[in-house]
Amino acid sequence: MELKDEAQALTKYLIGENATKEVVDLYTLALGRIDITLSRKELKRWDKMIKNAFLLKVIDSGLAILDKCNPIRKRIFLMLAILEAQPNYCTHFFQKKRKSWYLLNFFYRGVVSVFYLMIGVLYLKLFKI
Repeated sequence: MELKDEAQALTKYLIGENATKEVVDLYTLALGRIDITLSRKELKRWDKMIKNAFLLKVIDSGLAILDKCNPIRKRIFLMLAILEAQPNYCTHFFQKKRKSWYLLNFFYRGVVSVFYLMIGVLYLKLFKI
């Protein structure tokens, strides 16, 4: 898997947009400087995650509970840090004024997140990939 593909998949997962060339270059540079080595098992899991957006969300959710310090999560947080610092994307992280009905959306997202979490934990426990 190429780092460009990783950067694109992670950017899409985190903010729902495509990565700019600058973000891809920063991600590649950061991985060259920061040692986030994946084991053979983790690399296999990572390749599946990058190729499948649903698995990326599910496995990330499961790892958030089962293995918070996993190198896969470190790669995701590395990209999150890069995106937060980019002028093109920083507005995704600003507080926004919301309508009062947004609480329903918040509740819905919470329920969906728990769903992904349960699927992720089951997936990691059952398939041991």
